[in-house]
Amino acid sequence: MTTFNDRELGYEAKFAHEQDIIFKATARRNKLIAHWAADKLGFVEDEAAKYADAMVRSSLKVSDDDDVVHRILEDFRNHDMPWSEHRIRQKLSHFMSIALGEVSASA
Repeated sequence: MTTFNDRELGYEAKFAHEQDIIFKATARRNKLIAHWAADKLGFVEDEAAKYADAMVRSSLKVSDDDDVVHRILEDFRNHDMPWSEHRIRQKLSHFMSIALGEVSASA
């Protein structure tokens, strides 16, 4: 019976580790896309850092990709930048790949 318990504990630890990596990668992804968006919006260093920090903070409260995408779309539209939701989602996916690589490498 201890083998089964050990296996169950192993699966639980693996699941917890994977969830931790996903959480960290999502936060990193949001920071990367926020810096990218800030650059597109023409923000300088301090403005870009504040924009990225605000994006990460707000995404920690609601971990929904739609919120990140719609915020960037709204900011782009306010600056007369014609980006589609599809293109923003592609960027989000691209930055998630980068973030997963960075987080996995440091774990």
